[in-house]
Amino acid sequence: MSDTVFVTSLYHYSPHSRIGGRGWGLEHWAGPARNLIALDTPLIIYTHEPQASKLEEFFKKYKFDKYEIILHDLETYRLSDKIYSLKEQSGIIDKDGLTGGNHYNTNVRNHHLCLQKINWLNDHAEKRTFSGSKYFWIDFGLFHHGLFPDSLGGAEKLQPIKDKNFWPMNQISMFRPDLARGIHNVCGDKFLCIKHMNEPVNVNILELAGLTDIENLGYVIGGLFGGSPDMISFFNNEFNIIADQAYEKDILTLEELLLSTLYSKYSSKCNVMEFENWYHDCPGGPEVDRCCYGVPDDVYSFYKIFYNKFLGNE
Repeated sequence: MSDTVFVTSLYHYSPHSRIGGRGWGLEHWAGPARNLIALDTPLIIYTHEPQASKLEEFFKKYKFDKYEIILHDLETYRLSDKIYSLKEQSGIIDKDGLTGGNHYNTNVRNHHLCLQKINWLNDHAEKRTFSGSKYFWIDFGLFHHGLFPDSLGGAEKLQPIKDKNFWPMNQISMFRPDLARGIHNVCGDKFLCIKHMNEPVNVNILELAGLTDIENLGYVIGGLFGGSPDMISFFNNEFNIIADQAYEKDILTLEELLLSTLYSKYSSKCNVMEFENWYHDCPGGPEVDRCCYGVPDDVYSFYKIFYNKFLGNE
């Protein structure tokens, strides 16, 4: 039995395609993925070929065997046709893909994937895959050095993997089994979510849940969330209701605004962690922490939730 189970996905779609995406596969995310498996925690991955075969080779290379790969067609999602219709009406795509004149950034988010995260999480929480007691969605490439300092183990994308940079050879890396245990313990008996304190929430979606802007408690991100099977089941049901309502009213939205609305409505059921800035300071100095954007060290950056809260360094 494993106390904690992570659910994630890896899909490689270009922003120029109809479905959209960042256009990054395992080759791009290899370093962050190496950090993810260093947590030594069961991992369920939704994907497609050829990414599935590459994942098998990657896990074998690094002797990671606590995983289940699920081949899944994103376009089987119940709102697939509606998503495409709204993207076409918005002028983002046509029948061939990204429309001419649009910057690729307008189609880097894959709505089909993002809206299914909590459904997939719930499926495995219900089945108790790997016999877990808590299940968490985690974005596959989360642990990169744009969000987590190199000096604490953040991994650069598109770079060769050197074992010395990862746990256990790198003893100061944040990305070790203790981190998974910390996430599990901090979650408690509530729904764990993370709030960006400086992002707006769509009032139209709040209104679908019977809320006003005054009742808005903030913006919840989609990179990490979860909890017990019962808590996930509750939020999954509520999520599907509000997702259907949003798309019935022709609101093209991602999972984060829906999660934000549910947090505002059911905050007593949530254990929320807060941060001010995605980017980070340079705790190891600028010569080590190469991906810095001038963030002062007194700003509560995203990585500090993991370092301070989950790893207990406060």
